[in-house]
Amino acid sequence: MSNTKERHEQLMLDLLARLEPADRSLCEALFSYMESLGYLPQKAQVSGYVLDFVNRDFNRKIARIGIRPGKAHTEAFSFSLRFSASDSYSEKFQDAVRKKNTSANAIKEYNDPALSCESCGVCPDDPRLYTYVYPDGQIVTSCGAYALPITGLTIDDMDEIKRLVAAQHEYFASHIELKQRASRKG
Repeated sequence: MSNTKERHEQLMLDLLARLEPADRSLCEALFSYMESLGYLPQKAQVSGYVLDFVNRDFNRKIARIGIRPGKAHTEAFSFSLRFSASDSYSEKFQDAVRKKNTSANAIKEYNDPALSCESCGVCPDDPRLYTYVYPDGQIVTSCGAYALPITGLTIDDMDEIKRLVAAQHEYFASHIELKQRASRKG
């Protein structure tokens, strides 16, 4: 086993040891799945014990998972996921989008998606937006270049998490392939 693989495994084991049993079950299944797609852990430069899961082929982070200090014990587990490549997601994930959209600088009119893009350069060719539809029909969007914090996850959410991760992974892969083709033409 290589030193790099051992280091990645140790990072995940260290995090798993800090988690409550329910969160540990969720993360064990998720870590295995993300690793199979090439997303490996890196220690995030934040307080607490937090791992970013990055695919080095795409140079993109898909998730941030860990323990954040200073919160009540039941809120200590922190899970953020990038899922903007998906057009549909359950209420838990919609709630994360709604919470982001209610922040002071995020609400935008849907009739101009470019307004919702933060023009950060992460996805310049095909910006992906998080979308939330309020009960009154108002549609708001926000930049999809970053992972959103999701609360209240359980092992029962694993199928949806995997579906969202797979869609985001496919988006990353297709855009890397397009950029490689474009660079060979140019």
